Amino acid sequence: MKTILKYITPALLLLSLFSCENNEIEITEGEALAITLNSQNIVLEQSKDGELALTIKWTSGTNHKTGAAISYFFEWDIAGNNFKGGIKDSIGKTSARVMTFTHKELNDSILKTWSSVNPGKIVNFEMRMTATVSDPSVPVQVSPIQTLTVKTYKWSPQSIYMVGSATPGGWDNQKATALKNINGEEGGFYYDGDLYSGEMKFLTSIGKWLPCYVRYESRQDSMVYRETDETYPDFKWVIDKEGTYNIKLNVLTNKISITPVSVHKNIWMIGSATPNGWSLDNATKLNYNSESGLYTYNGTLTEGEVKFPLQKTSFDKDMLFAPAANTPVPYSGAYVQGSAETSTPDYKWIVTAETAGYYTITINTSNSTVQFVKQ
Repeated sequence: MKTILKYITPALLLLSLFSCENNEIEITEGEALAITLNSQNIVLEQSKDGELALTIKWTSGTNHKTGAAISYFFEWDIAGNNFKGGIKDSIGKTSARVMTFTHKELNDSILKTWSSVNPGKIVNFEMRMTATVSDPSVPVQVSPIQTLTVKTYKWSPQSIYMVGSATPGGWDNQKATALKNINGEEGGFYYDGDLYSGEMKFLTSIGKWLPCYVRYESRQDSMVYRETDETYPDFKWVIDKEGTYNIKLNVLTNKISITPVSVHKNIWMIGSATPNGWSLDNATKLNYNSESGLYTYNGTLTEGEVKFPLQKTSFDKDMLFAPAANTPVPYSGAYVQGSAETSTPDYKWIVTAETAGYYTITINTSNSTVQFVKQ
């Protein structure tokens, strides 16, 4: 999908940049009509969006000592097009003969006016000014053609943030998680870290919902630049299972990949049977063996209940639950992964007074099983 931008029409843009009132001027003689530019070769850069890029000035022209006012008509088109299209602006009568463009204003105006111009390409332009004197006895004056070469750029966000119930900051756009730039890839961003079961999309600014990037229809590998609520439906990506993920996206190609790196980064244990009880902040962390891929706990279980959170931020996020209510320990078999948001039953493993003691717990995420072995 193409990136969608909001533009001002060229005529309105030029008029808005014209920084003085149109008024009649008194010219006793004047001078030959001509256009001058601050530069005839301009390379536009997004990093300089607010900086001045182009200044267009022109001389008054002459009224041949008639005292009559002069009106101006400006034309700007691609070189060789003989001014058949492009920008045509009836400036009128004015005493301030100057127009200015920032990098962004000039880039936006060019790309909107000339749809054939590909962002990032060098384009040759021609300009001319026509002066018409209110006294019909004075001939119409046309300036010599002025040339201008401009290299445009394709706009892209300079920062990307992810937000949603699947992300560390949830739906609080003030806490949206920043992605990092991919070195050597223009428009590329990445994230390596935890994601939870839930939804997500990408913002371009902290604290602002728009503009943003949303999922393109049902495709998981494509995104759309959503500038307004009317631009495109607010489709989001869905993360089914909590775990550690790698996200790569490119705002120039609008491509994205969301790849699980491992099923879980960490697994903890909570419950009245565990050393730290129901305190999520103080949950007991299982040890992870990178060679075997297994998570283990060696220690005492007392009479009570057990379940396994995959994070320490909320009881609503993903956990590993027992397959049925009041599943007894010792146990060897499958677990169920889910969360309160997905209406997974809050089933726990039960340790009785008779079965309490020293245990080795082993969780295998590759086949979704857990073992409670009493020593």
